[in-house]
Amino acid sequence: MQVTLIKASADSEFKKYKASMGGPPQNIFSVAAATPQNIQVELIDETVGMKVKYNTKSKIIAIFMSTPDAIRGYEIADKFRKKGKIVVLGGLHPTFLSDESQLHADAIILGEAEGCWEQIIEDVKNNVLKKCYHQEKPFDLSKLNPYPTNIVDMNLYGNVWSVVVGRGCNHGCRYYVVNPFFKSCRFRPIEHIIAEIKQCGAKLVELHADNLIADRDYAIRLFKAMEPLNIQWMGEATIMIAEDDELLDWAVRSGLKYMLIGIETPSKEALESVGKGFIDVDNVKKYVKKLQSKKIQLDASFLFGFDAHEKDIFQRTLDYAKEVGVDECHGVIMTPFPGTPLYRQMKQEGRISTEDWSKYDCTHAVYTPIHMTPKELEKGTWWFDVEFHKWQKKNKKGATLNQPNNLSQSSASLGSVRSMGFTNSSAFKWKTLLAFGFILTSLFMNWTWVWSVFFLYWVIGDIKSGYTFIAEPISRDENPIWYWLIITLWLGLAIYTIYDIAIDLYVDWFYLS
Repeated sequence: MQVTLIKASADSEFKKYKASMGGPPQNIFSVAAATPQNIQVELIDETVGMKVKYNTKSKIIAIFMSTPDAIRGYEIADKFRKKGKIVVLGGLHPTFLSDESQLHADAIILGEAEGCWEQIIEDVKNNVLKKCYHQEKPFDLSKLNPYPTNIVDMNLYGNVWSVVVGRGCNHGCRYYVVNPFFKSCRFRPIEHIIAEIKQCGAKLVELHADNLIADRDYAIRLFKAMEPLNIQWMGEATIMIAEDDELLDWAVRSGLKYMLIGIETPSKEALESVGKGFIDVDNVKKYVKKLQSKKIQLDASFLFGFDAHEKDIFQRTLDYAKEVGVDECHGVIMTPFPGTPLYRQMKQEGRISTEDWSKYDCTHAVYTPIHMTPKELEKGTWWFDVEFHKWQKKNKKGATLNQPNNLSQSSASLGSVRSMGFTNSSAFKWKTLLAFGFILTSLFMNWTWVWSVFFLYWVIGDIKSGYTFIAEPISRDENPIWYWLIITLWLGLAIYTIYDIAIDLYVDWFYLS
């Protein structure tokens, strides 16, 4: 039997951000690792541009998705069901909205898939498939198998490989969807992690855990065991790691080079309201400087849309971000994902404005803020992102991980996806060189049709990205009228150029005949 495991990923800034982070997604790779040896596995990760194969010979199609990708996941599921395939849905969204998800699947998995997945395969073989599968207890991570490295090309992830260290977080943040999904904070046996790092062969590893330092003693033992491996690694932890000299020292000695930290907001009131009052806002600058002195590059997120936030929060946060001096940051809108206490609260208060799940990508306001309009929240978040990256570029800051052995991972692009189109640069712009040469050749050869190609190319690219440019960047969400006027202009010029060429060809043909 063959099975296909799909990570659904809708075209959005959320997808671009996830792709920029490198490393394979936990859901499909953990399920692939749990699949019995006698079952052939096909993996498709849409996040990195892999295409769904609707003509696959697989009998079971398992699709995993988070809320921003739910509509895309349902689209894939419906197409496969029409072809007579057995469709299983799993991941964050099906777990918390099971009734909705069951409309698009033959079976769903609630929570962690390991244990359930193996049973699903057996039930399909015996023709006794159930509608819903879930485990009563959290999965024992000592039974977690290493990610397979022979199913897809590791280069798809820029030679960054992910190794699961733990699941769940010890903090009860009200907007964080991980806690209600994983139920508890727990870690794998250290010897299993070391063996998997050695097996994967990567020199740049993401240690995948929702809070790597939740168990201090465990973290120190892990870092001590990693020191002889001579790797570089990146991970996610709280900024408070800077308060513990012993823990920080062992993290650095084990190869820590890049850390994702959640500074969130300069507002103490906002932090306390969502269960993150442990962040010491006044000392963040000191912590950042301490971590950077250890050659650790820091990627921070700033959230907007807390009930305590007023309209001045965007300028306050920009000033704060500049002051603390992180290497990279991105502004996102706090989003009430289904399954979180924040979602239930806002649902009860009647503040959820849409359940179009494609909007739950942390760039749209899907609820009504207290001190501003949804549009003001979206516009302010966009403004923060652009202004921070202007300042970053001017001051030549930014994260550029020194990768061993010429690894090609795009960690220099780990910041804001919305801003990177206007701030990122690469060493060699081959597309620009090709286009430049093409234009020069067209001028010499009098190929006016070339301009219609460029106009159409710009239209297609701008529609895909949601941004266009004529004298300054224009966002489809923020300035829809100007956006569509410019798109119409490029399209009109393309059509006019093609029409002009067609008329010339017709005239030439008419007189020659």
